[in-house]
Amino acid sequence: GGVLVLNEYTMPAFFMTAVAGVTLGLLLTVFEDKKREKKEGKKNLTVETGSPAAQDWSGETVLLGLSRFDATVLGCMLLNVATKGSIAVYETLTVNFATSHFVDMDSEAAGYVVSSCGAMGVVALLGMGQIGKVLTDTQMITYGMATMIVGTALLVHFGDHSHFGKYRFESAVFLLYSVGYPIGHTAVIGIFSKIVGKRPQGALLGYFASAGSVARMFFPIFSGYVAQFLGNSVMFCFLIGVLGVATLIVVTHRETLRRLSTE
Repeated sequence: GGVLVLNEYTMPAFFMTAVAGVTLGLLLTVFEDKKREKKEGKKNLTVETGSPAAQDWSGETVLLGLSRFDATVLGCMLLNVATKGSIAVYETLTVNFATSHFVDMDSEAAGYVVSSCGAMGVVALLGMGQIGKVLTDTQMITYGMATMIVGTALLVHFGDHSHFGKYRFESAVFLLYSVGYPIGHTAVIGIFSKIVGKRPQGALLGYFASAGSVARMFFPIFSGYVAQFLGNSVMFCFLIGVLGVATLIVVTHRETLRRLSTE
Protein backbone atom coordinates (compact mmCIF):
# COMPACT_ATOMS: atom_id res chain seq x y z
CA GLY A 1 0.00 0.00 0.00
CA GLY A 2 3.04 2.31 0.15
CA VAL A 3 4.74 4.30 -2.57
CA LEU A 4 7.27 1.53 -3.30
CA VAL A 5 5.69 -1.87 -3.75
CA LEU A 6 8.15 -4.73 -4.18
CA ASN A 7 6.74 -7.91 -5.71
CA GLU A 8 7.21 -10.17 -8.71
CA TYR A 9 5.55 -7.59 -10.96
CA THR A 10 7.41 -4.45 -9.90
CA MET A 11 10.89 -5.87 -9.26
CA PRO A 12 11.80 -6.14 -12.98
CA ALA A 13 11.01 -2.44 -13.41
CA PHE A 14 13.13 -1.45 -10.40
CA PHE A 15 15.96 -3.69 -11.58
CA MET A 16 15.99 -2.21 -15.10
CA THR A 17 15.83 1.30 -13.62
CA ALA A 18 18.93 0.52 -11.54
CA VAL A 19 20.73 -0.92 -14.59
CA ALA A 20 19.85 2.16 -16.65
CA GLY A 21 21.11 4.41 -13.85
CA VAL A 22 24.43 2.56 -13.63
CA THR A 23 24.81 2.68 -17.42
CA LEU A 24 24.10 6.41 -17.50
CA GLY A 25 26.64 6.96 -14.72
CA LEU A 26 29.30 5.06 -16.67
CA LEU A 27 28.57 7.06 -19.81
CA LEU A 28 28.98 10.34 -17.94
CA THR A 29 32.08 9.41 -15.95
CA VAL A 30 34.07 6.72 -17.76
CA PHE A 31 33.46 6.94 -21.50
CA GLU A 32 34.87 9.83 -23.47
CA ASP A 33 33.41 11.27 -26.65
CA LYS A 34 35.97 11.51 -29.42
CA LYS A 35 35.78 14.83 -31.22
CA ARG A 36 36.59 14.85 -34.91
CA GLU A 37 38.47 17.77 -36.33
CA LYS A 38 38.56 18.42 -40.05
CA LYS A 39 41.98 19.22 -41.43
CA GLU A 40 42.05 22.05 -43.91
CA GLY A 41 43.56 21.48 -47.32
CA LYS A 42 42.87 17.72 -47.31
CA LYS A 43 40.04 15.85 -48.90
CA ASN A 44 37.80 13.67 -46.81
CA LEU A 45 38.86 10.11 -47.57
CA THR A 46 36.67 8.33 -45.05
CA VAL A 47 33.81 7.61 -47.42
CA GLU A 48 35.72 5.48 -49.90
CA THR A 49 37.88 2.69 -48.55
CA GLY A 50 40.16 0.10 -50.08
CA SER A 51 42.04 0.12 -53.36
CA PRO A 52 40.45 1.44 -56.58
CA ALA A 53 40.00 -2.15 -57.79
CA ALA A 54 38.23 -3.09 -54.55
CA GLN A 55 36.00 -0.02 -54.84
CA ASP A 56 35.05 -0.97 -58.41
CA TRP A 57 34.29 -4.53 -57.33
CA SER A 58 32.13 -3.47 -54.37
CA GLY A 59 30.35 -0.90 -56.54
CA GLU A 60 29.26 -3.36 -59.22
CA THR A 61 25.50 -3.66 -59.68
CA VAL A 62 24.45 -7.16 -58.65
CA LEU A 63 20.79 -7.18 -57.54
CA LEU A 64 17.77 -4.99 -58.34
CA GLY A 65 19.96 -2.01 -59.15
CA LEU A 66 21.89 -2.32 -55.89
CA SER A 67 25.66 -2.36 -55.77
CA ARG A 68 27.45 -5.31 -54.23
CA PHE A 69 28.17 -3.23 -51.13
CA ASP A 70 24.57 -2.04 -50.76
CA ALA A 71 23.18 -5.53 -51.30
CA THR A 72 25.54 -6.95 -48.69
CA VAL A 73 24.61 -4.27 -46.16
CA LEU A 74 20.93 -5.04 -46.80
CA GLY A 75 21.69 -8.74 -46.38
CA CYS A 76 23.32 -8.11 -43.00
CA MET A 77 20.23 -6.21 -41.91
CA LEU A 78 18.07 -9.19 -42.93
CA LEU A 79 20.38 -11.50 -40.94
CA ASN A 80 19.77 -9.21 -37.99
CA VAL A 81 16.03 -9.53 -38.57
CA ALA A 82 16.24 -13.34 -38.76
CA THR A 83 18.24 -13.78 -35.55
CA LYS A 84 16.57 -11.08 -33.45
CA GLY A 85 13.10 -11.92 -34.65
CA SER A 86 13.54 -15.62 -33.90
CA ILE A 87 14.89 -15.10 -30.38
CA ALA A 88 12.06 -12.61 -29.70
CA VAL A 89 9.55 -15.39 -30.35
CA TYR A 90 11.22 -17.62 -27.76
CA GLU A 91 11.37 -14.78 -25.26
CA THR A 92 7.63 -14.24 -25.68
CA LEU A 93 6.32 -17.80 -25.83
CA THR A 94 8.93 -20.00 -24.13
CA VAL A 95 7.56 -20.14 -20.58
CA ASN A 96 3.95 -20.66 -21.66
CA PHE A 97 4.97 -23.33 -24.15
CA ALA A 98 7.14 -25.11 -21.58
CA THR A 99 4.47 -25.30 -18.90
CA SER A 100 1.86 -26.64 -21.33
CA HIS A 101 3.97 -29.18 -23.21
CA PHE A 102 6.63 -30.59 -20.90
CA VAL A 103 6.39 -32.97 -17.98
CA ASP A 104 7.31 -31.53 -14.53
CA MET A 105 7.89 -28.03 -15.94
CA ASP A 106 6.18 -25.11 -14.21
CA SER A 107 6.74 -21.38 -14.76
CA GLU A 108 9.35 -21.17 -12.01
CA ALA A 109 11.40 -24.07 -13.40
CA ALA A 110 11.10 -22.74 -16.95
CA GLY A 111 12.24 -19.28 -15.84
CA TYR A 112 15.21 -20.79 -14.05
CA VAL A 113 16.25 -22.71 -17.17
CA VAL A 114 15.97 -19.62 -19.39
CA SER A 115 17.86 -17.36 -16.97
CA SER A 116 20.62 -19.94 -16.41
CA CYS A 117 21.13 -20.47 -20.13
CA GLY A 118 21.06 -16.71 -20.65
CA ALA A 119 23.85 -16.35 -18.09
CA MET A 120 25.88 -18.97 -19.97
CA GLY A 121 25.24 -16.95 -23.11
CA VAL A 122 26.87 -13.96 -21.42
CA VAL A 123 29.91 -16.12 -20.74
CA ALA A 124 29.97 -17.07 -24.42
CA LEU A 125 29.94 -13.37 -25.32
CA LEU A 126 32.90 -12.75 -23.03
CA GLY A 127 34.77 -15.45 -24.93
CA MET A 128 34.06 -14.05 -28.40
CA GLY A 129 37.65 -12.85 -28.70
CA GLN A 130 38.96 -16.38 -28.28
CA ILE A 131 36.27 -17.83 -30.54
CA GLY A 132 37.20 -15.28 -33.19
CA LYS A 133 40.75 -16.64 -33.25
CA VAL A 134 39.43 -20.04 -34.30
CA LEU A 135 36.41 -19.18 -36.46
CA THR A 136 35.83 -16.47 -39.04
CA ASP A 137 32.83 -14.14 -38.83
CA THR A 138 30.93 -16.06 -41.51
CA GLN A 139 31.64 -19.36 -39.75
CA MET A 140 30.37 -17.99 -36.44
CA ILE A 141 27.20 -16.73 -38.13
CA THR A 142 26.67 -20.04 -39.92
CA TYR A 143 27.32 -22.25 -36.90
CA GLY A 144 25.32 -19.94 -34.64
CA MET A 145 22.21 -20.02 -36.82
CA ALA A 146 22.63 -23.76 -37.45
CA THR A 147 22.65 -24.27 -33.69
CA MET A 148 19.47 -22.20 -33.40
CA ILE A 149 17.87 -24.42 -36.06
CA VAL A 150 18.77 -27.57 -34.11
CA GLY A 151 17.43 -26.04 -30.89
CA THR A 152 14.18 -25.09 -32.60
CA ALA A 153 13.84 -28.53 -34.18
CA LEU A 154 13.89 -30.08 -30.70
CA LEU A 155 10.61 -28.29 -29.97
CA VAL A 156 8.80 -29.54 -33.08
CA HIS A 157 6.35 -32.38 -32.52
CA PHE A 158 3.07 -33.00 -34.33
CA GLY A 159 1.87 -35.96 -32.26
CA ASP A 160 0.85 -36.38 -28.63
CA HIS A 161 3.11 -34.19 -26.49
CA SER A 162 2.11 -35.62 -23.10
CA HIS A 163 5.35 -37.62 -22.94
CA PHE A 164 7.70 -34.67 -23.50
CA GLY A 165 10.55 -34.81 -21.03
CA LYS A 166 11.90 -31.55 -19.68
CA TYR A 167 15.42 -32.45 -20.86
CA ARG A 168 14.20 -31.71 -24.39
CA PHE A 169 13.19 -28.19 -23.40
CA GLU A 170 16.41 -27.64 -21.45
CA SER A 171 18.53 -28.78 -24.41
CA ALA A 172 16.65 -26.52 -26.82
CA VAL A 173 16.97 -23.44 -24.59
CA PHE A 174 20.67 -24.15 -24.04
CA LEU A 175 21.34 -24.32 -27.78
CA LEU A 176 19.32 -21.16 -28.41
CA TYR A 177 20.26 -18.91 -25.50
CA SER A 178 23.75 -20.13 -24.57
CA VAL A 179 25.32 -20.89 -27.95
CA GLY A 180 23.38 -20.11 -31.11
CA TYR A 181 22.00 -16.62 -30.61
CA PRO A 182 24.86 -15.03 -28.60
CA ILE A 183 27.55 -16.16 -31.02
CA GLY A 184 25.60 -15.90 -34.27
CA HIS A 185 24.00 -12.52 -33.65
CA THR A 186 27.16 -10.95 -32.24
CA ALA A 187 29.05 -12.10 -35.33
CA VAL A 188 26.37 -10.46 -37.51
CA ILE A 189 26.92 -7.15 -35.70
CA GLY A 190 30.70 -7.53 -36.02
CA ILE A 191 30.75 -8.28 -39.72
CA PHE A 192 28.29 -5.47 -40.44
CA SER A 193 30.59 -2.99 -38.71
CA LYS A 194 33.61 -4.31 -40.62
CA ILE A 195 31.81 -4.09 -43.97
CA VAL A 196 30.74 -0.50 -43.35
CA GLY A 197 34.34 0.25 -42.31
CA LYS A 198 35.38 3.89 -42.38
CA ARG A 199 32.27 5.06 -44.15
CA PRO A 200 29.83 7.21 -42.14
CA GLN A 201 28.16 4.65 -39.88
CA GLY A 202 25.50 6.69 -38.07
CA ALA A 203 22.62 6.24 -40.51
CA LEU A 204 23.50 2.63 -41.40
CA LEU A 205 23.75 1.61 -37.74
CA GLY A 206 20.40 3.30 -37.15
CA TYR A 207 18.81 1.31 -39.97
CA PHE A 208 20.46 -1.85 -38.65
CA ALA A 209 19.12 -1.33 -35.13
CA SER A 210 15.68 -0.32 -36.42
CA ALA A 211 15.43 -3.48 -38.51
CA GLY A 212 16.14 -5.56 -35.42
CA SER A 213 13.58 -3.63 -33.37
CA VAL A 214 10.89 -4.09 -36.01
CA ALA A 215 11.67 -7.82 -36.08
CA ARG A 216 11.31 -8.02 -32.29
CA MET A 217 7.82 -6.54 -32.64
CA PHE A 218 6.61 -8.31 -35.77
CA PHE A 219 7.89 -11.86 -35.25
CA PRO A 220 6.20 -12.50 -31.85
CA ILE A 221 2.89 -11.08 -33.09
CA PHE A 222 2.93 -13.08 -36.31
CA SER A 223 4.16 -16.24 -34.59
CA GLY A 224 1.47 -15.88 -31.93
CA TYR A 225 -1.23 -15.97 -34.61
CA VAL A 226 0.46 -18.92 -36.33
CA ALA A 227 0.68 -20.83 -33.03
CA GLN A 228 -2.95 -20.07 -32.18
CA PHE A 229 -4.48 -21.12 -35.50
CA LEU A 230 -1.99 -23.67 -36.87
CA GLY A 231 -0.17 -24.94 -33.79
CA ASN A 232 3.20 -24.44 -32.14
CA SER A 233 5.02 -26.93 -34.34
CA VAL A 234 4.04 -25.02 -37.49
CA MET A 235 5.35 -21.86 -35.85
CA PHE A 236 8.67 -23.54 -35.06
CA CYS A 237 8.89 -24.87 -38.61
CA PHE A 238 8.41 -21.31 -39.85
CA LEU A 239 11.33 -20.15 -37.69
CA ILE A 240 13.45 -23.04 -38.95
CA GLY A 241 12.65 -21.92 -42.49
CA VAL A 242 13.65 -18.32 -41.78
CA LEU A 243 16.92 -19.33 -40.13
CA GLY A 244 17.59 -21.95 -42.80
CA VAL A 245 17.25 -19.45 -45.65
CA ALA A 246 19.47 -16.97 -43.78
CA THR A 247 22.12 -19.65 -43.22
CA LEU A 248 22.02 -20.68 -46.88
CA ILE A 249 22.52 -17.06 -47.96
CA VAL A 250 25.56 -16.70 -45.69
CA VAL A 251 27.11 -19.94 -46.95
CA THR A 252 26.46 -19.02 -50.59
CA HIS A 253 27.91 -15.52 -50.30
CA ARG A 254 30.60 -16.14 -47.67
CA GLU A 255 33.39 -15.06 -50.04
CA THR A 256 31.68 -11.73 -50.72
CA LEU A 257 31.21 -11.19 -46.99
CA ARG A 258 34.85 -12.05 -46.36
CA ARG A 259 36.19 -9.68 -49.01
CA LEU A 260 34.00 -6.74 -48.05
CA SER A 261 34.82 -7.16 -44.34
CA THR A 262 38.58 -7.31 -44.89
CA GLU A 263 39.31 -4.89 -47.76
